[in-house]
Parts: sequence; C-alpha cells; structure tokens
Amino acid sequence: MPVDPNTSELERQIAENKLIDIELPTAPGIDWLAWLQIVGSLLLTLAVILIIAALMAHFWQRVRLNIRIKKAQKQLKQPTRVADFNQVAVQTYQWYRIAIKQALLTEHDQMRLQIKIDQACFSKTSVSRETLEDILQDFESALQATQPTLKAFFKQMINQGFEAMKQQLAAWKREKS
Repeated sequence: MPVDPNTSELERQIAENKLIDIELPTAPGIDWLAWLQIVGSLLLTLAVILIIAALMAHFWQRVRLNIRIKKAQKQLKQPTRVADFNQVAVQTYQWYRIAIKQALLTEHDQMRLQIKIDQACFSKTSVSRETLEDILQDFESALQATQPTLKAFFKQMINQGFEAMKQQLAAWKREKS
C-alpha cells in the first residue's frame, strides 16, 4: 500500500492495519416471487375447476334426465310389449326420485307428478302407452319450468358468498370482543 508523505503517523498505521472486507458468495436464495406466482396460478386454476364442477353438477343432472326422458319417449313410439311399458314406468319413478333429491321440481309439480307416477307404477293394472307419454311429457315440462338461467345461478352463488363472508366477519368480531 503506497504511503503518502502528507499523512500523519496515526492515519498511516490505521491504513496499514485496516482489514479488507471480503464477503463470501452467498448461496442462491429462494425466489419468493416465482413461488408466489406458481401458488397463485395453481389456486386460480383450482378455483376455475371448482366453478366448472359446480356448474356441471348443477346442470348435468337436469340434462341427463331430459336425455333419458326423450329416449323413453322415442322408445314408447315404437311397437313394444306391455312389460316394456312397466319398465319405462319404473324408470320414470327412479328419475322422479332423482329429480326430487336434486330439487329440480317445484312443490306443485312434485305433488302432481307423484300422483301420476304412483298410479302408473304401483297400480295392479298395466299402464297404457298414452298415459306414459303424458307422464313423460309432464315430467319434461316440469323440468323445463324450473330450469335456472346462468344469471339467476350466478346471482344465487354471489348472494351465498356474501352471506358466508358476513357470517365469517360476525364470528371474527365475536372472537375479538
């Protein structure tokens, strides 16, 4: 280290004894921003999948029932045996139970269809083709009458979300108090 003649003795000694700070290279750290982006995109993907699954579960059951009813109506138009009529009547009863379980019918339609379907399925006489066609037509129209629109579905989902948030906020306030 060159020594300047104008420096005092004390400054020269400090300069000679001064340690040079050498930092060791640090190991690469965790890229938190990348992990945050990955987790965020995974959560967004999961939310989209859950929304699609909710829509599919909500609308799919109604679509399946409509497809089955249309198929049964076509089957009734072909010449068949009386045993086939009984089988269609039993299937109609099963579909009716599914519609009730999934809350796809109004209360008025439930009562009206239950009377017709019970008479067709559980009477001692076999049911006629015309009666089955009438029951299937009524069932199809009852399903169509309660079919929700996307606007109504999203409105219901948003209202349920707000209600859940209000309940969480109220619970959080009670814990704070």
